[in-house]
Amino acid sequence: MSKPTVWKFEWPLRPATDKMSFSMPLGAEVLCAREQRESICIWARVTPDQQIERRDFVLCGTGHEAPDHPAKYIGSAHFFNATLVLHIFEVGRAIQ
Repeated sequence: MSKPTVWKFEWPLRPATDKMSFSMPLGAEVLCAREQRESICIWARVTPDQQIERRDFVLCGTGHEAPDHPAKYIGSAHFFNATLVLHIFEVGRAIQ
């Protein structure tokens, strides 16, 4: 069995989309999400040799409708000198 590793999952701002799915090893622990250059990045501690599952995320801007519970807040990303703040929520998962 491989040892836990931190992986980065990149969500480009262009083309703009408020929903994104990533394939992560089963049981990945999402650590945080924030901006990096012109993308939103989600970091997770994973065990690489695990089965893969799809993890679903959504964005909402400050003052916009947020996803209903049980969505889990992951972090916020600040762009354009913090004139655009996007909040990242995990909303679901499914084994692939």
